[in-house]
Amino acid sequence: MLEREDIASELLPLPVAMPDRSFKRAPAPNPSFVYCGRLAREKGLELLLRAFAQLRTECPSATLRVVGDGPIHNALGDLTKSLSVSEAVTFMGWLGPAEVERELSGAWALAAPSLWAEPLGLVAIEAIIRGVPVIASREGGLAETVDPGRTGLLFPNGDEDALLECLRSVATGAVFPSRVLDADAVRRIAERHDYGRHVEHLHRIYQSARRPSVLA
Repeated sequence: MLEREDIASELLPLPVAMPDRSFKRAPAPNPSFVYCGRLAREKGLELLLRAFAQLRTECPSATLRVVGDGPIHNALGDLTKSLSVSEAVTFMGWLGPAEVERELSGAWALAAPSLWAEPLGLVAIEAIIRGVPVIASREGGLAETVDPGRTGLLFPNGDEDALLECLRSVATGAVFPSRVLDADAVRRIAERHDYGRHVEHLHRIYQSARRPSVLA
């Protein structure tokens, strides 16, 4: 957007905590999806529940774990009941970092179905550097993190059928059959959001800013 307005800018990737040394990928035996984040309308959880309910008619062993809390928690519980998927959807509430890592460890994919254009989508970065595929909406910053076919899948924001197809592709093993991401793609994202690299980048910016300007 800045480029379109001819505004000079420099990207400074947000630093992200790397996986704990004890973290280990251990995908569940049956298709398991996880959502991590605020329970708010713009995050697309109702869309996700409807698509997941359709998936369950084809893949009854699939499960969905929802990590987080927010203003539509009760409404989501009601929707889950009305869709008859209460036995397959678990609302975990707010969890600490170590508990979130345990949820990611067993997930076949993380879902980030935001309806709006996320400016970044931190959770997608956190999942990918832990080797977890990401199913995300295409409009916004998530598309700058998710590399289709290598680190996840993208679908048009708000498109329930397209989201269902992504869930189906993961659940059937049509994509990511080993539940393991491309190592080079994971390393690229991890390096881009490394704390040390972020500090070095900041240092260069500060050094440049403190130099006295020279007027022609």
